[in-house]
Amino acid sequence: MGKKGGAKKGGGKKKAAEPEVNPADVIPSDLMGLNEQQLKERIESWGYRRRKAAKERNYMEMEKDMVNRFYGITTREIEQLEAAILCKERQMEVAEKEHRVKIKVHEQKVHNLSYQQVRESEDISKEAELVMVEDNERHVAMLTNWHRENEALKESMAARKLSREDEVKMMEQGFAKSLGKLKETYEVNHAQLKKECQAQVDELKTELEVRRRVEIHELRERKNLHMNELMENHEEAFEQMKGYYKDITVDNVKLIRSLKDEIAEMRSREKVNRKITERLMLENRTLAEPLAEMEEERAKLMDLVKNYGTDKIVLRNLKGRKSVLEKNMKEARAEYRQTEDRMKKLEKERDEVTRRFAKGVEEMHRLAELKNIALEKRLGELGSNYSNKQVQLEEIVRSASIDPAVLQSVTEKLEGVLESKNEVIKSLRYEIQRLAKMYNDTIRVYEYKLKEFGVPLEEMGFEPVPVKTSQIPADLVATSKGGVLAAPSKAA
Repeated sequence: MGKKGGAKKGGGKKKAAEPEVNPADVIPSDLMGLNEQQLKERIESWGYRRRKAAKERNYMEMEKDMVNRFYGITTREIEQLEAAILCKERQMEVAEKEHRVKIKVHEQKVHNLSYQQVRESEDISKEAELVMVEDNERHVAMLTNWHRENEALKESMAARKLSREDEVKMMEQGFAKSLGKLKETYEVNHAQLKKECQAQVDELKTELEVRRRVEIHELRERKNLHMNELMENHEEAFEQMKGYYKDITVDNVKLIRSLKDEIAEMRSREKVNRKITERLMLENRTLAEPLAEMEEERAKLMDLVKNYGTDKIVLRNLKGRKSVLEKNMKEARAEYRQTEDRMKKLEKERDEVTRRFAKGVEEMHRLAELKNIALEKRLGELGSNYSNKQVQLEEIVRSASIDPAVLQSVTEKLEGVLESKNEVIKSLRYEIQRLAKMYNDTIRVYEYKLKEFGVPLEEMGFEPVPVKTSQIPADLVATSKGGVLAAPSKAA
């Protein structure tokens, strides 16, 4: 009903809007035709997207901290191993120096010292062999575990891909069926409403014509004036109802287009998921190549250890993305249910308006018939003494006309209601622009941070909302034409 009032205000009452700025200069064209309920739903959806972006930003921060922590742990382990090697080398140097001093000082103990040196070298060689054997065993066990994990990952990825394809096919079939049903119901309802309105208009015209012929010659001028007023009122009501149902049809078409856009967006998400899966399979193939190099030196084994850490991080990220995709699927289903509920609610409102209109037309018809019957009855009673009671007849005719004061008071009340509705619409449009501005600023900050960390922007999955605002700070909402939308006052 708020939408109908807004349309009438913009079409008929131009004097009240002349001293103010034209709302079309500061408000987007796609929001001009929305009512209060649709604006609130648009605000809720944008708020939900903003909260979702904040949640994913926190998730990215946690992933970044985890990578930095793993990098620090690996760096410390490398430093400890290098320190141990240096310590061992220093011990070897000290032992050699002591051995040389003992040779120079005690030449008589050459044989004993040489024997001890041989024993020490044998012990060192045995210890080195044991260490090498243990390292080889650990390396073989590590490679075996990596191979098993890689096979398990391949199996899980294949099963996940099959399940996702079935779900996507089912969703596409469901969306296609629902769209077909919506189109059929909207077309049938539109045709039926058009027929009913045309039939009502024809009945009104017939009744007015019959009533005009029944009126007597003496009251013909008054009767014609009254009939002209009734015809104008009925035509105005018919034009209002025609415009109202035209707006409903436009809203239904927009709803169908939005559903088509959602389906296209889900298909694009499916393509992105397929690309990510292919990229992960390529990464797994590249990781399989180092597995064939099983007998390289100790330095290459350290590099493989680093690659193992990165593989664990990639696996964790894949699990996180899986949970995010499942959550997005649930949210899409919830949004689809909300859209169905909203459609049912709009159909109920449309039926209620139709019922009220029919009831109002019947009431006007009944009142007109009662007035005609009363006039005919009085005319029959006063026909014999018309010349004597002409003054009383003029008073009766005057009582049947519409009072201008009553009409003016009703018009003033209607203008007050329309002005209050327009103030509410203006405040809601400002709130929409402000939330859209905050959402777009958040996306720009994310893009800047992703560029700093070297992450491609295609993986973000967000797009800015098309609004007519500039890129000034988020507390001010400025249009692209240079005007600033001020916050609505508390009185409004």
